[in-house]
Amino acid sequence: DLSKPRVLRCYANDGSWYRDYTVEVRVHKEAEDSVYWQEKPVQETFSTLSDLRMFSFKEMVVTYGYKDGQCKAFSTLNTDGDNWSEMKLPVSTSYSFANNDNRIFVLTAEPAVYSSENGENWTREGNGENISKLLGASRSELYALSSDHKLMKSVNNGGTWEEEYTGNDTEFLPSSEISVLSIPSKTNSDMDKVVMIGNRDVE
Repeated sequence: DLSKPRVLRCYANDGSWYRDYTVEVRVHKEAEDSVYWQEKPVQETFSTLSDLRMFSFKEMVVTYGYKDGQCKAFSTLNTDGDNWSEMKLPVSTSYSFANNDNRIFVLTAEPAVYSSENGENWTREGNGENISKLLGASRSELYALSSDHKLMKSVNNGGTWEEEYTGNDTEFLPSSEISVLSIPSKTNSDMDKVVMIGNRDVE
């Protein structure tokens, strides 16, 4: 019966000494397939925004969307969710966001790429010419789509860009509703696994 911790005693081959190990079977303590939600106050500001997106950054949750062609972004502590404050963006005509554990990236209409380590103070990293949309970021690379629908990457926070090898026809890259997930590799501390999911128009 392993419903509670048990002690296993292991002996040396000659029986001269032993060591005790406490074994616990950790199972899901809640009902299967159950998710518990906590209702939060309605944010009227969000109802006026289109194309809403949300991401987690450090100790914040960030939501952004568009109103009358202008980008609006709001943040709350990840332990809160009741109180949201508007973020100060580098320019109001921001097109897309991306983030990793250390920075938030914004592509603006200038075009230019800005980054911030706290969501308040922004640094212009480089020219975003020929970049149509930021997609996501790993620990070392920032990914984007070019205006001719090629997958691009930057190793210097958007300062410069180069085409990323995709191994097949770029027509199969997603063109809308794109999300990117980056996970550190468990076998190589210097590598990330990057997954891109989205919709495309090609049959």
